[in-house]
Amino acid sequence: MKCVRAKNGTVQKKARLFGVLTPSQTVAVGPKIAGRLDRVFVEVGSQVNKGSLIATLETRELEAQLRQAEAALQAAQANLARAQKGPSAEELAQLEAAVAQADATLSAARSAYYRTKALFDAEVASRQQLEQAETQMKVAEAQFQQAYQHLAQAKAGASQETLDAARAQVKQAEAARDLASIALSNAQVKSPVSGSVLETRGEPGELIAAGTPVAVVACTDPLFLDLNVPENLATAIKQGDPVELKVEAARIDCAEGKIKWVSPAASTQSRLFRVRVEVPNEQRLLRPGMFAEAWLVEAMKSGVTVPEEALAYSQQDPSRATAFTVEEGIARKKSVSVLLSDGKQAVVTGIAERELLVVSGHNSLEDGTPVELIEEDQANGSS
Repeated sequence: MKCVRAKNGTVQKKARLFGVLTPSQTVAVGPKIAGRLDRVFVEVGSQVNKGSLIATLETRELEAQLRQAEAALQAAQANLARAQKGPSAEELAQLEAAVAQADATLSAARSAYYRTKALFDAEVASRQQLEQAETQMKVAEAQFQQAYQHLAQAKAGASQETLDAARAQVKQAEAARDLASIALSNAQVKSPVSGSVLETRGEPGELIAAGTPVAVVACTDPLFLDLNVPENLATAIKQGDPVELKVEAARIDCAEGKIKWVSPAASTQSRLFRVRVEVPNEQRLLRPGMFAEAWLVEAMKSGVTVPEEALAYSQQDPSRATAFTVEEGIARKKSVSVLLSDGKQAVVTGIAERELLVVSGHNSLEDGTPVELIEEDQANGSS
């Protein structure tokens, strides 16, 4: 008779399910602006990281627009600085000279007017000549007033309204510069995720609209495995539970994922609950579309464990069984309750830890039969 000793342990009952690995995210990548495609840097199967360059648009016009916006900003900044600083000594001298010139022009115009009026009164000059002299005098007066006001404004400095307007022009120019810079940066099409390129579209030189995809990138770390489980299993699992995986196509016999979520409602057609498993794939050995075998822990018990071959199950009640223990060379038949079995080991009550159990040849035993044992170490090795 071969025997082993009962021992404390944990037994897990697992459900075997199957599914197909899918990307955790699939993104169609395209430019934010319209333009002519310049270069495509990836091909189908390329591995990319988040931020990797996928393609570029032609940028000559965008670069010119940025230079134009920067020049406009510099001009607005210079205008604001000039308004804040006030006129230079040279500019004041020019304004004073303009006032003096306008004053001289006005004096000459007045003299001409009075001479013409005297001649008109003496009926020597015509009315047309008088009106022309009067017009020239009024123009000279207006020019003098304008030159004088410019000088007065320059000495008083820029008004608050002028400064506010200059500052607003600077802000407007800064915004235009920023928009031009953003447009130029948007000519670079970058991947928003890490993963594999599934598809490329477009050829260099092709004019494409904003948002038109030039590549499709699938995030492959992690991957997802969607399973459909019955209601008894859906209530036994939860988010974060580990899942054992086997992927024959990748020659992976023991991978591990974890449950990301369990659907709160069953499908109205199949009455099954959808479960999503997150599968790490740092080395990228797994690929979307691969068939995977998954093992989910349906139940778990700890206690005294015995080998399945030591049990003889009741035909009326599968949770009841009998087993033979050996006490001082005599076989003793005992009734046990089976709490949980994984097909190899079972957690039972009715057997104490370290009790010696018969694991082979017990079909011919009866309670009280003397037995001859194989050494326990050998029996443990056999089991």
